[in-house]
Amino acid sequence: MHRRIFLKSTIAAATWPMVYGDGVYRTRSRRIALIGAGAWGRLMINHMLAEQTVKRIAVCDIEKERAKEAASFVISRGIPCDVFYDHRLLLRSFRPDITVIASPDYVRSIHAVDALAAGSHVFTGEAAGRTAEELVEVAAAARTAGRRVQTSLGLRSDPRCIAAIDFLLDGRIGEVKHVQIFCYSSGGPAEQQVAEGIGRGWRWDSARSNGILGSEGTHWLDLISWWRRGEVPRSVVSFGEAVRCTQSRWSTTVPMNAINQVAEYDFSNLRVNWKHRHTPAEESYQTCCGIQFNGRLGTLSYQQGGQWLVKIGRRETSIERIVGEDAGPADPLLRTYTEFVASTNVGRSKSLDIVDANRSAMLAFHAMDSYRNRCRVWPADLGRA
Repeated sequence: MHRRIFLKSTIAAATWPMVYGDGVYRTRSRRIALIGAGAWGRLMINHMLAEQTVKRIAVCDIEKERAKEAASFVISRGIPCDVFYDHRLLLRSFRPDITVIASPDYVRSIHAVDALAAGSHVFTGEAAGRTAEELVEVAAAARTAGRRVQTSLGLRSDPRCIAAIDFLLDGRIGEVKHVQIFCYSSGGPAEQQVAEGIGRGWRWDSARSNGILGSEGTHWLDLISWWRRGEVPRSVVSFGEAVRCTQSRWSTTVPMNAINQVAEYDFSNLRVNWKHRHTPAEESYQTCCGIQFNGRLGTLSYQQGGQWLVKIGRRETSIERIVGEDAGPADPLLRTYTEFVASTNVGRSKSLDIVDANRSAMLAFHAMDSYRNRCRVWPADLGRA
């Protein structure tokens, strides 16, 4: 089935009633749990509330005030909500049909495995864990439990990105031998972020996360994996200087606006470069990411929040105009979550999507391994291909 047809059918299925053996149509009521009520968790609450079959929601966070605040928001929208401070108690008592995991990298796989063992489908962040071993553990738990795991790699659900990949596969800009991915981020003092509930401090700790490359970069690397049909790079190298977060301030050993991290992926007849630049002086955290495919005939580029632009010679136009593709809603994450709910509606309990998601996450993990160990990495030699 063509990807665009599947996209439309699964989104429609999310709102269809279920038909049972007796021929009677019924709406399936769902119990949905949220583990982690930080910034991303609060964003996911809106998508959870948009699910028409939600019956009850449970919120869990080790910070009690944050959990209570999230639960109050849910209740204000007319949906009953329970509050927990231990995810194990939530899974035993609430027994959710779906668990949305919005916890940090370093505990995400623990929450995912426990939720799967409790019989729940799982929707989680861009990677189901922080290490290759954790990704394998989550995938194995999903197979054992017969449950679906979906990550938040939402670009595959964006009609504009679907059109862009089709555009590349059709050879419209000629052979592509170089791709540039960039990410510019800024953020104020650590205590301001904690006060605002953003909690970005752990993101800069390489012992607890895979940095901006692991969070923002994985989404764009997923486009590469999608386009190259899951091809594993021959080698990966990354270097630079990380921005570190202390209790009261940001600190870095490189000048402002200097490149903090670069990574280079060597595929067959293709080189992919990642560049991250951090400016710690801004008052609030902001991120701008994008990608550019450089072909023999022209370029195809996208900047977060903008359009896919095609430039051939002196002519520049948007890919939406060329392919006549509807841009759809502004938030691809909503589409991804809707597809996930639809897949559980139609009874597909096991999923291969986690394999594709793990493959994309591993692209970021390879670069971070190179960065930490200051050496080039050959994925096939590590047995991670």
